[in-house]
Amino acid sequence: MPSNQQAVNAAQMKNPVLNIFFAGFLAPIFEELIFRGIFMNYFFNNDNRLNNILAVLVSGAIFGFAHELSFDWTWIMYSLLGCCLSFAYMHFRDIRYSIALHMMNNLIP
Repeated sequence: MPSNQQAVNAAQMKNPVLNIFFAGFLAPIFEELIFRGIFMNYFFNNDNRLNNILAVLVSGAIFGFAHELSFDWTWIMYSLLGCCLSFAYMHFRDIRYSIALHMMNNLIP
């Protein structure tokens, strides 16, 4: 089990309502503002195909490392999620879509 998921499970046992609020609503907002809103707009602000592909891949990889520090299957899973969220942000050009997708992902379990 990923270390990130172990921490979430431990917090869930201590205070489930606060954990649902934090992991389901606050964390997706802050993470999307950082990884998509700030990072992608600051480092990948040119609007061309190569730059957009690099933005999605790099943002996804950093998102993966923010959730799992070791390079393994768990990191790949988080990175793929980060790439999907980055692609949604690039496609719609609106951070609300990636925030909503991130919230849905976190609230499923």
